[in-house]
Amino acid sequence: MSTDVLDVVIVAPDAAETALMMDMLHDGPSLAEHPRIELRCQYSLAEGPLGWIASQPDAVLLDLRMLRNAEPACGERFFESQDGTPIILVGDAETLDPCVKAIDRVVVDYVPRSQLSGPLLRRSVLYAVELQRARLALLLSEHRYQQLLGSINSYTYSVEVVDGRSTSTHHGPGCLATTGYAPSDYAADPFLWFRMIHPEDRPMILQHLARLESGERVSPIEHRIRHRDGTMRWIRNSAIPRYDAVGHLCRYDGLLENITERKDAELALRKSEADLLAARDVQQHLLPHQSPVLPGYELAGASFPCETVGGDYFDFVPMLDDQWGIVIADGTGHGLAAALLAVELQATLRTLVQTYRTPAKILTLANRILFPSMPDAFFITVLFARLDARNRTCSFTTAGHPPPLILDTHGRLRKVPTPTALPLGILESTVFSSGPSVRLNVGDVVLLFSDGMYEVSPPGGKILGVDALVDIVRRHLDQPAHEIIRRVHEEVVAHGQPNKPQDDMTFVVLKVRMTPIPANPRAGFSLGSSRSCP
Repeated sequence: MSTDVLDVVIVAPDAAETALMMDMLHDGPSLAEHPRIELRCQYSLAEGPLGWIASQPDAVLLDLRMLRNAEPACGERFFESQDGTPIILVGDAETLDPCVKAIDRVVVDYVPRSQLSGPLLRRSVLYAVELQRARLALLLSEHRYQQLLGSINSYTYSVEVVDGRSTSTHHGPGCLATTGYAPSDYAADPFLWFRMIHPEDRPMILQHLARLESGERVSPIEHRIRHRDGTMRWIRNSAIPRYDAVGHLCRYDGLLENITERKDAELALRKSEADLLAARDVQQHLLPHQSPVLPGYELAGASFPCETVGGDYFDFVPMLDDQWGIVIADGTGHGLAAALLAVELQATLRTLVQTYRTPAKILTLANRILFPSMPDAFFITVLFARLDARNRTCSFTTAGHPPPLILDTHGRLRKVPTPTALPLGILESTVFSSGPSVRLNVGDVVLLFSDGMYEVSPPGGKILGVDALVDIVRRHLDQPAHEIIRRVHEEVVAHGQPNKPQDDMTFVVLKVRMTPIPANPRAGFSLGSSRSCP
């Protein structure tokens, strides 16, 4: 035994008896392998064990005269209330009768008064403590074993085969955690396993067994079983055939794995994918199906989400006074949350343009409307262009979005005055203002885009950047607007390869023509999961 200190409580009827036992314990041998014993005293059964809560003793020495002097019920309560502390009885055996049943559960030793001595008393205390420690270690080991057994999600089994027919099955001990039944349950009921199989899966299992018993090598099979607790579990059953000396199937060994968590995850994933596809269809339906026919102009836009749904969007909206609104927006991040923001913004803008004339007023009101419902750390950048097609002028209002670019017929950049402002959703009191109208010349190409168009980068490389994006556009200025978008998008994606785009990409191109362009009968062209309109 280690050299730690043992805390022992002596329960005796008087101080003299207590002093006697204390002297015996203290007068014992003081060896290095024996622990030091510290003693406490109490003179009533009613004091324990509640009085020990602050410091639980390692053992209790109980003088049996305490039972004789106390009410029987008091003695019984004393023993029944013990919480594992070992008790050593000292005295005459006839005193045990009133509470013998309770004593059997907690008493670990008995020292007759006629044999009472220091060495015997000390040895009895050490024995009681060691025994209790062994019991606790066993309980802990059993607890750990049960935890380990409960964490096992698979077990092995063996099936004996005679003349091509299964004759007996042995289930490994892990079957209890996997199925809720012990090996003895299967031994007592040979048809238990088959009854556990989901009725819809039984024909598949029978076919699988027939192929296996015919000697055919089969692939693992997945099916459902009903656990003993009534829940449905998914099982992966893998069997390996064994053959005798002449090549006949004599046994097959199998592994049963509980794959319920994986199946539940697959089901949740399929549902999530279905929900996202439905959301994508809704979002794509909200984007323009076809560009407006504007004599003297060619207008096209496309949005390429990096996930199933995106946070970018663009729109062409008719405004008061025969003006046209060209809107491009980018919600925080990407995915479903950003897509919902974009949808809410689109509905708000389409409502406001029916009443208000200027993009600055429209964005100011939209921000006030959307702000209360936007989660923290969410915002939307917007670029709102107001096109006066008849007078060939365009003004721009931005809410934290990359500014527009205008290239002339020779590919030279024109400076576009665009006041800067915060994105929507940052500050409820933000007031937006529009830049001055810009005169559009024949051959001009107006570009509106989200930051995903120029923030792509290859592994370990630098991002594309706006200047490089403009260079790509210059190479395709002679193409129709929708073809510029397609080719620019291809080159931008190629720049980041083998990386996939990490952000949504949206691009709108407005070209100024000498003569009106007839309406394109196509409703649009498809690029992956994007929405494009010529």
